[in-house]
Amino acid sequence: MSLTRDKNKMDFDPKDAGNSILPDGSYDFEIVASEDCTSRLEGHEGEQQVKIVLKVYHDGGNMLLNQWLSPSKMWKVKQFAHCTGLVKQFEGGRIVAEDCEGRAGKAEIKSYEDSKGIKRNSVFRYLESETSEAEVQERLKEFKATATAQSNMPDDPPF
Repeated sequence: MSLTRDKNKMDFDPKDAGNSILPDGSYDFEIVASEDCTSRLEGHEGEQQVKIVLKVYHDGGNMLLNQWLSPSKMWKVKQFAHCTGLVKQFEGGRIVAEDCEGRAGKAEIKSYEDSKGIKRNSVFRYLESETSEAEVQERLKEFKATATAQSNMPDDPPF
């Protein structure tokens, strides 16, 4: 298929939209977005959970990966808390979306095939952090400053 280029329109080859999958391995990540929500998964409907969006760093750059923290997978919530410095919140019995944004860590990511036959990535386990609480707080301060600067950007960029 040959594409006709028009300088005033975005052209692309839809075949380039393949599903990007990371090879199984350990990757650094940062939580760039989160929200408190309710599960719609069969058998867990109505269960309170936190949706987190991980920016996963790899040799080719980075990619976003959605994950959910829920009481039905408490072992994973505990790993996440220890990995990202949220042990106090975990021991207090409550982690909310606001606690998660700007946190970072390392996770073992594996690929799997979903029920529709689509290959996807998922966090297999969160790895214990060797980062001090002071380093975590400094990284959170930097993240919040960057997020504030980005939210003050004009809605209509000059390009």
